[in-house]
Parts: sequence; C-alpha cells; structure tokens
Amino acid sequence: MNILVTLQRLFKENRVPSAILIQGDLTDARLFVKSFLQWACCETHENCGTCSPCLWLQGEHHPDVMEIRAHDTGHAIKIEQIRELLQWAYQSPTLGHRWGVIDDAGGLNSHSANALLKVLEEPTLTTHFILTVDNERLLPKTILSRCVCFELPGISRATDNQEKLKAQEAIFLAMLKDYFSGELELAKILQFFEPHALDDSLWFLQQICVDVISKRLLTIVPIDTLAIAFAVPLASWWKLWDALLAYREQLRLGVHFHEPLLMSRLLLILKIA
Repeated sequence: MNILVTLQRLFKENRVPSAILIQGDLTDARLFVKSFLQWACCETHENCGTCSPCLWLQGEHHPDVMEIRAHDTGHAIKIEQIRELLQWAYQSPTLGHRWGVIDDAGGLNSHSANALLKVLEEPTLTTHFILTVDNERLLPKTILSRCVCFELPGISRATDNQEKLKAQEAIFLAMLKDYFSGELELAKILQFFEPHALDDSLWFLQQICVDVISKRLLTIVPIDTLAIAFAVPLASWWKLWDALLAYREQLRLGVHFHEPLLMSRLLLILKIA
C-alpha cells in the first residue's frame, strides 16, 4: 500500500481521519509528513513551491500547520504544549484544514496524553492530527485506539538497527562482566552511556532485559557475553525491568535525575544479586 497515495485519495474524498499515526523510523516519518503537508497545503496540490501556502510552509509559519515535540531529547511532551495545540485546533482554519503535528508522540506522558485524548474523543471537522512514532507500543492504548495507523516500510533499516543494537549489547555485557569481576571501574561503564539521552539509555537496558529474560525462560544455553547475564538471578533482571519502567514514566512526567547516580543505582541491582 502506498501510504501517501492513500492519504491523498482520502483528502480528495474529504475523508481524512481526525487522527493519523505514522509509525516508522522517525527521520523517515518526519520526511513523509512534510511531503504530505506540502501536497495537501499547496493550492494546486502539486507542491508548486510558489503559491502562498507553499511559501508559508517553507518559512515554517503556515497559519494552519502547528508542530510540537519534546523540548529536549529523552524528555516528555509537556501538557502546556498540548493545551496550546488544542487552543489552536479549535480556531477556524485559514484555508480549509488545520494540521496539528505531534512529532515523536512516544514522548507523551500520562498528563499530556489525557489532554490530547479529550479532543480526539470529540474531533473538529476541519482539524486533523498527525502523530509520528517509531514504535506504537510507546503510545497509550487510549490514544492508539483513536488513530488510523500507517506503518512506513523500512525492513532493511530495521535490520541494520537490530544488528547495531546486538553489537552494542555485546559490548555492554562484556563491560558488565569485567565490572562484576573487579577488572573494570564503574566510571568506564557510565562513559558508555554518556553520549546518549537518559531515556535512550534506559530503553537500551530494557532491550537487554527482554533479551536475557526471554532466553532464560526458553532455557537457551548461554554463549560468549551472555554468560554473565545468565550468572545473575532471573529475579534481579525482573527487578531491573520494573525499575526501568518506573524511571521512564517519571521522566515523561518531567522528573529530572542525576544521570550517573541513576545509572549506578540500576547497575547495582544486578551486582548485589
């Protein structure tokens, strides 16, 4: 299915959903949304680049397009941002349709998601919301159930990302093994996480928990770097998983953490096992 062609057809038939979810690599999703809006807002629907709506889009001041995203990577989309978006959404459009874009909607916390839910439950006839997300499971089910979802193709990129994730997991587990044996200082492991946003680091640890726990439950024989993961009691991995969920939710609520201290605390869960 060509998603762009589908949305263009719905637009021409005046049947555009009030809430659209674009799932895929966030860079690809942003480019897709930009391409669709350039078509939808153009006076000729040919992305002419010369009409007033095209020029407004190019200058990022189109009166009928508003985009919000988290102010900082790894932090939540604040309820104040959603309230501002909703106030804008209920105003009359300049040219027929209004487009509210929520970039990386996985950053919605419980408060901002509930605020958005109110307008999704009672949509306006002329305002449409487009949400982008790299994994729909990051969205509350209440939001997801009110969106028409489209998944961008990206199998090769997903495969590459999975291979990179496995490589980073192997490096981390090797460092963890040396840390447990006293051959590596904790500071070295913390340096591993320094280039990344805190939420990304917590997400990475969650992926390791999933990998380790699934292999343990399936009684897969540990090999190479996974051996250290199998040496830690399964209950400790579950405890780490619960802690990661709790801290990620607090991040989305706007709680600030001292990152090295938090990462040290999480690693300690495994070491004292």
